[in-house]
Amino acid sequence: MLKILLVDDNDSTTKMMSMYLNAQPEKYEVTVANNGFQALDNYMKFKPDIVVLDISMPGMDGIDTLSRLFKMDKDAN
Repeated sequence: MLKILLVDDNDSTTKMMSMYLNAQPEKYEVTVANNGFQALDNYMKFKPDIVVLDISMPGMDGIDTLSRLFKMDKDAN
């Protein structure tokens, strides 16, 4: 099973993507974050295989989130 973290400040985007992926529970386990801070917290708790990250978000944008994620997890790529 592939663990996916969806990160986007637009609720409709994450709802649409998670509905599609959750329709295949034998393949995917999905969690959602609405901002960069929540993404970092969920990343450490959920340990996803893949992160789908919005670049343009208020507060902490996707580039800063990704930079912090790489500092937190040296094995991420």
